Amino acid sequence: MPLTNEATIGTIWSANVGAGGAGEGASLRPRIDANTVYAADVKGRVSALEAATGRQVWKVDIDQEITGGPGSGDGLVLVARWTAR
Repeated sequence: MPLTNEATIGTIWSANVGAGGAGEGASLRPRIDANTVYAADVKGRVSALEAATGRQVWKVDIDQEITGGPGSGDGLVLVARWTAR
């Protein structure tokens, strides 16, 4: 049976949000919450980007190594550190 529906997949936007965590035991995946994408890097930088455009809304450096997150909800953005604090 031939398929009649087709979809074209492409990149809408991309952003550099810092250093990845590959091979460092970190689990850093972007989080989408409503219209915002939250991202973190292992060096402590946490960013919020508009989901539709990739425009940076805010960025903060917590000056601590991050190993997990970000997570979000109830107006909070959370990340985990090596020391679990």
